[in-house]
Amino acid sequence: MNYTEYQPAENIKDIVRNYWRFEVSNQDKINFPLNHETLPHPEVSIVFIKQPYFQGIRMQGPHTRKFEKTIFPNSTYFGIRLMPWITLDPAVLNKQEMLNTTTRCPQILSKKLESVNFDESTEPELLISLVEERLTLIFSEDIQVTQNNIVKYICLELSGGKPVGDTIAEIPLSKRVIQKMFKQVVGMSMRNYHSVIRQGRLWSDFVKTKKNRSDLLYKYGFYDQAHFINDFKKQMDQTHTDFEKKLSQINISIT
Repeated sequence: MNYTEYQPAENIKDIVRNYWRFEVSNQDKINFPLNHETLPHPEVSIVFIKQPYFQGIRMQGPHTRKFEKTIFPNSTYFGIRLMPWITLDPAVLNKQEMLNTTTRCPQILSKKLESVNFDESTEPELLISLVEERLTLIFSEDIQVTQNNIVKYICLELSGGKPVGDTIAEIPLSKRVIQKMFKQVVGMSMRNYHSVIRQGRLWSDFVKTKKNRSDLLYKYGFYDQAHFINDFKKQMDQTHTDFEKKLSQINISIT
C-alpha cells in the first residue's frame, strides 16, 4: 500500500491544502478485505474512488475520531483536501452535518470533476493538472469561495500549539460568538480541532523524521506519555503501538 501527498498549484493553494493518493495493490501481502483506519482530519476531502465494487466521487467530512473504510486490492483513491476555513456559496457543504461521515458529492462539484479520467495508471502530475483545471472552472463559474479570516487565524494559532483559551482571548469578540463561528465554518469545535491537529502533526513529524515518538510529545503540547496515550485512544479506539504496526504496512510520502 502506498500513501502520497502532493502540493497544489500557486493559483489554488488558498483553497486546497493538498492532494493525497492511496493505492492498494493486489500484490500486497495482506488478508483482504481489510479494515483500513486513518487519523482524524479537520478538513473536507473530495475523493475520487476506483475499486472493484465502486467507482465514483464521494465527500469525506471532517473527523474528530478515526476514519474507517473496508478496502480491497486493486483500489486507488485520490483526494482533494480543502482548507478548513473556507466556505462555499451556494452552501453545498454543511460541515457540521458531514462530521465523521462520508456523503455524496454535490452535483455542482461532480458534474465537472467526473470528466477527469482517473485510474491507477494515471500519472499523479497529469491527474493533478486535470483536477486543477476543473477546480478553476468550478470556482470561477459555479461556486464562490470565501475565506473566513478570523477562523483562519484561529486555525493557524491552534495548529502552532497555542491553547484554545489564549487564542480566544486575543480576538475582540465574545467567546460564544467565536465558538459558534468556528464550528459553523470548520464543522467541529475549537477544542476538537486543537486535539485533532496536535495528533496529526505529531504523527506526521514521526513518519517524516523517524524520531523517537516520545521525544515529540512535549513539542506538541502533551504533558507526558499518559496524556498522549489517553488522547490518542479517545480518537482512535486502539493503542498507539497497534496503530504504528498498521502504519508500517504502508509506504508513506507526506508533505
